[in-house]
Amino acid sequence: MREMIKRNLDLKYLIPFIANEAIIVLSTLSVIIFLKNENYSLMELTSTIIMMIFIFFFFRKDFNKDKLKVDKETFRLIIKYTVIILSLNIITTSIENLLSTLLNVSLDTTNQGMIIEMLYYNPFSISVSVILAGIIEEMLYRYSIFRIFKNRKAAFFMSWLIFAFGHFSGFNLAVYISMIGYLTLSFALTYIYYKYDDIRIVCGVHLLNNTIGIIGIYETMKSFGYIELDELGNTFYKPEAYKFGEKIFKVLHNTKDNFALDKDYMINIEAVPAEQAAAKMQKADELL
Repeated sequence: MREMIKRNLDLKYLIPFIANEAIIVLSTLSVIIFLKNENYSLMELTSTIIMMIFIFFFFRKDFNKDKLKVDKETFRLIIKYTVIILSLNIITTSIENLLSTLLNVSLDTTNQGMIIEMLYYNPFSISVSVILAGIIEEMLYRYSIFRIFKNRKAAFFMSWLIFAFGHFSGFNLAVYISMIGYLTLSFALTYIYYKYDDIRIVCGVHLLNNTIGIIGIYETMKSFGYIELDELGNTFYKPEAYKFGEKIFKVLHNTKDNFALDKDYMINIEAVPAEQAAAKMQKADELL
């Protein structure tokens, strides 16, 4: 049995998964105990930075500087597959909306309070959390899984499903329908890594996919004058940005609800997911 496991699995690469869960729990507890509040933004930022440090030291022997350089061909592939995935997002969202209409289910699952809070404290915070989370997830769900399972087809299957269901939170029809998008995104990212065996490409695609969603709210706040710099040059949202963010979400929801009054189909507001932030914080709340 031991020899069979050794031939087919490399259990060393399970360590990052264990470390990731431990870091999330410890970061959450530390913020609550020492700062005596539930600052979701700080919890996510803390666990993300600590996990990035862990990944750097754990995988440092796997890479050299040449392996991490992005040449023109790599950049071209990143742009190519980012466009493909954005197109797939449009298709899957249309399918989800159609199913929600046919089944009379609302997919409006945006956690407004968490999003506004993360935006309010510091644009740097949410940007770091979301962007670095893409790297962390690719190192876990792609790079590590393809080394845990020495059979590449088995690794493909496990990477696809574990990433998709890792974003699964709750047990209801709305969540099941929303899983169409995650399963499609996970399949696309896993396929890219399976085809090229290049972590740079899949990380780049994942980062761009996340960054496009972040830019919008920051640029909006900046255009309306809700951005300020401190004496050290750090960027912050002004206190008024919190109320302005609330107004944005209220307008979106009110517009959606009013437009749908005389329609025979349902309309949803889809959030660009901050990776696993919502699911992680939900688990933390249940734990505490």
